[in-house]
Amino acid sequence: MNKIRFFFVFLGFVSFFSCDKTEDPSGSTPITYTVSGTINKSDGGAASGASVMLAKSTDGSNAGQAPANAAGEYIITGVEAGSYKIVASLSGYETATVNDVKVTASNLSGIDVTLAKIAVATYTISGKVTKPDGSAATNALVQVWKTGDNTNVGQAATVDAQGNYSVADIPSGDYKIIVSLDGYETGILENVKVNNAALASQNIVLQVISISGDAISVIFSGASVSVSNLPADGSVTSTVSGADVTLSSSATKTLEYAVSGSTSNGSLKIQTPADIKLTLNSAVITSTSSLPPIQITKNEGTVTVELKGSSILKDASGNGENAVMITKKGAFKFEGYGKLEVSGSAKHAIASETTIHVAGGEITVSQAASDGFHSEGFSITAGTLKIGSTKGDGIDAGGQAAEIKGGNINISSTADDVKGIKGDKGVTISGGALAISVSGAQSKAISSKADIAVSAGEINITTSGATVLSALNSGYDPSYCTAIKSDGNVNISGGTIKIESKKTADGGKGISADGDVNITGGTLSITTAGDGKTYTASTGTPDSYTAACIKSDKNISLTGGTITCSSTGTGGKCIAADGTLTIGLSGANNADVLIHATTSGERFLVSGSSGGGGGMGGPGGGFGDNGTDYANPKAIKSEGNMTINSGTLYVNCTQKNEGGEGLESKATLTINGGNIDIRTYDDCINAATAIVINGGNLYCAASGQDAIDSNGTLTVNGGLTIANGVRGDGESFDSERNVTINGGIIVGTSGNTMSGFTGKQRSCKFQAACGSSVALKNSQGEYVLLFTVPIISGASTGTNVVVVFSDPRLTSGSYTLYSGGSISGGTTVNGYNTGGTYSGGTSKSVSL
Repeated sequence: MNKIRFFFVFLGFVSFFSCDKTEDPSGSTPITYTVSGTINKSDGGAASGASVMLAKSTDGSNAGQAPANAAGEYIITGVEAGSYKIVASLSGYETATVNDVKVTASNLSGIDVTLAKIAVATYTISGKVTKPDGSAATNALVQVWKTGDNTNVGQAATVDAQGNYSVADIPSGDYKIIVSLDGYETGILENVKVNNAALASQNIVLQVISISGDAISVIFSGASVSVSNLPADGSVTSTVSGADVTLSSSATKTLEYAVSGSTSNGSLKIQTPADIKLTLNSAVITSTSSLPPIQITKNEGTVTVELKGSSILKDASGNGENAVMITKKGAFKFEGYGKLEVSGSAKHAIASETTIHVAGGEITVSQAASDGFHSEGFSITAGTLKIGSTKGDGIDAGGQAAEIKGGNINISSTADDVKGIKGDKGVTISGGALAISVSGAQSKAISSKADIAVSAGEINITTSGATVLSALNSGYDPSYCTAIKSDGNVNISGGTIKIESKKTADGGKGISADGDVNITGGTLSITTAGDGKTYTASTGTPDSYTAACIKSDKNISLTGGTITCSSTGTGGKCIAADGTLTIGLSGANNADVLIHATTSGERFLVSGSSGGGGGMGGPGGGFGDNGTDYANPKAIKSEGNMTINSGTLYVNCTQKNEGGEGLESKATLTINGGNIDIRTYDDCINAATAIVINGGNLYCAASGQDAIDSNGTLTVNGGLTIANGVRGDGESFDSERNVTINGGIIVGTSGNTMSGFTGKQRSCKFQAACGSSVALKNSQGEYVLLFTVPIISGASTGTNVVVVFSDPRLTSGSYTLYSGGSISGGTTVNGYNTGGTYSGGTSKSVSL
């Protein structure tokens, strides 16, 4: 065999060798050449970076490729003789092809290509510019600026003698029209939309500049600026260079500065130790130098900015100061009824080293390289703020507090790890309307290192940013995208809060506090849709994080208001406390606090085998019988004691697997009162140490497990409790130790039930058919039980289930048990009737 193998190998080698000789009898290397040239752009300049391909004329296959260098030059090597074509392409330009490129017996050079710029359809904006008296605003300058970044589009136009203007070469998009004329306020026409057609009748009426008699006048006009009405005492001096002006004041009294006009390369600097009033009257200032459009220096007082008309401030990326509009040492106060748009390319939009207060006007931060508002303390009582496209925080109050007392705030942020509103010493909201959207990873809509308090106002927050894992010790520390985040406490006593944490916000939080969460009033609607995830904790062990509507690292107290929570992501929580959780006040009206809690996301595996069962476990999860750890969804959960004193609760967990309890305490769960309705697959109520029911009206329906399940003891001292477990092994009342009935009324239905209930109060159990009505009458003719047996999970109409019943009226003696009849009259709630009568059916005597 070895010889045969060798023979075939040898023949193969000879065959290969013979083939090679036949293909190239001379044995020489094929001769190759180069093809070179230059790629240019039709609108001028070299097409640096253009892709150049040499393709065979026969089949178009690639025969060589090279990029164009900075000078547009290219060279393709290793080209064999033949017929080719050159194909050149560059983003924004049409692909160009040179055919019949023949390589014969030498290198080929000078194969140049010019790429034609892709034509973008453009249109014309036209209209009329007039003065207040209706006459033409002849020679007024008209510019079209792109909305968002305020870049100039098209060529500026001049108004003719009839007041007409026309600006050409405008692509489809959103714009504003800027019109300037000496002696008149700058005219700004906003929300101009070009939609694949010319736009006519964009008319503007210019207003005469009106300046207070005592105000120092600063009027920009293109490349120049004029200053007038300086104080006669010489306390204010003016230095002008082109359109840059510096006003230096030694006055100690408040002076007014009125700024108007338009410049595409200018700035205003005011040096003063006193308070000032700065009136922006349709001023459009763009600075292309290292100077900001407006800066106030040497000022330790207050700069009151009055907004009139529509003003625009824009800086360059080389701005050497911290903001487009900045007061170095003083405070800003904005008032008036006009508009101000700020576009920051260098750092912040508006900045103060002390406080900023907004009391009027409409301020738009169209973009900022860092914060929209940056200060040491921030407040708003009126006016409107629109903040978007910031790479930093929307409003940063620095190491001080942020106070929202009124006005309207709209913030939209896409940057990672930023805050919509931030105040290290607290955030207080007592009025106004807030609409905040954050989509950056681990970003926060409202954030503070101290307490956050909401007593009034309307808050709408949308979050969609991802969770970020930061390396820590032997693993990671997760940071979540959160709507309201406090390193201290969150206290809510009023207002309307709506929070939506979207699917992309994995592990996202609605309200999260390192301290306590206290809700005593208000209307809250919170939804989270993000799925939970597994990760390696800082200890090096497997762990998980999940979304939560309300989360506290300490305690939660819910004693007032309307709270609606829904979590649809895997492992999601509605309300979760690492400490204690309290609902309602003792003796309070059940209408004082209304809670709706709904979960639908299933559990997910953290560690171990998926074959393990559910059960109690570590933070965020539950250990199965074989040590398997799951991250389980929970409607209302506490690591410490949970106490329900009063209130109205509706809990609905729609999972189809284990782990999704309605109420869960890792310690003792006590119900003293309230109207509680819980519907789940897994346990409606579960506690590690004890469950104590002292009062209230409680309804529990579990479609997959026990209705009420204690891993320790279960004691009922009062109230009305109706509990429905699953037909199989499920129980209506289940305890690892014992069930003690000392008082109250209980009615339980399930496929099984514990035996040997203890306590001061008698109980009984019997079988009854699902869908039937039963009655228990004592020897005095009193109905102690009128009940319609529900069709529990795992059963159908007519299926027998176990009914367990206890009532203070149960004493030793003879009773009559009725079945198969009907109940009429009275009031029926969850199958339990009071005040009705029973008729028909069959009866039998029983003794207790």
